[in-house]
Amino acid sequence: MVVKKKKVSVYEIVVERILNKLESGVIPWKKTWTGTTELPKNFVSKKEYRGINLWLLDTFYACPYFVSYKQCNDLGGSIKAGEKGQIVVFWLIKDGDKDEKKKFILRYYRVFNLEQTTLPIPVSTEPEEKLFDAIQRAEEIIKGYKTCPPVVFGGDRACYSLNLDKIKMPTKDSFSGNNEFYGTFFHELIHSTGHKDRLNREEINGFSFKGDTDYSKEELTAEMGAGFLCQHAGIDNTLDNSASYIASWLKHLQNDKKMIFSAASKAQKAVDYILDKNATPEPETTEE
Repeated sequence: MVVKKKKVSVYEIVVERILNKLESGVIPWKKTWTGTTELPKNFVSKKEYRGINLWLLDTFYACPYFVSYKQCNDLGGSIKAGEKGQIVVFWLIKDGDKDEKKKFILRYYRVFNLEQTTLPIPVSTEPEEKLFDAIQRAEEIIKGYKTCPPVVFGGDRACYSLNLDKIKMPTKDSFSGNNEFYGTFFHELIHSTGHKDRLNREEINGFSFKGDTDYSKEELTAEMGAGFLCQHAGIDNTLDNSASYIASWLKHLQNDKKMIFSAASKAQKAVDYILDKNATPEPETTEE
């Protein structure tokens, strides 16, 4: 008798990857690498990876470009012996019947950095590292947030008050470094985008106490969004998470396989809102 293996869903594959990182103390949406200041992107389409794909990719390479196996072959290259790909996810869009809406089916495929292939690596057009000012970029992001609520500096607490629509931040010199300051500030900025007059995010408008599902979702969204903003600024997000937060995320991720995708999508929308990217992108589709 042949026993069929249970088919593993894309949600389960991604969540298992995330859980393994969280359980080992790694927050996967934080920039923990050095090298290029460019975000990872597909070499053929030149599109930057967004949302959950932005941090599913472990960027160990100086080159920001990735290709699928098929794209590599089509370009006349090959994958170097022993190299392993990484997964990115996309939505397969199918038209529904007359009375049904379009269906979005989650799929994945593997990509390889150009350094893992025999393809020539293009010369970077990015400024040299010595000309790069991460702090200036971070300040430009903050100043560019057109509907940013008032920010009050002082005290020993960082928080966003929904009722007052204000951000409370300790002074910059009270942090151990600039990266910690901006990581914390970005976290609170993401929270503020959930206000009803901005993105009207149900998690922040509906949660009642620490540890409930909405609270965990909102904190996860804010942490991921802060990580995305740090990547845009080109700084290392070293904001520490309390053990209770991580434990809460683990519990809800295990109970709700789609939670991480929802949080990543909302974090990306919050980042786009702060960066004033008004165009609403279509769901990411396959580049193979």
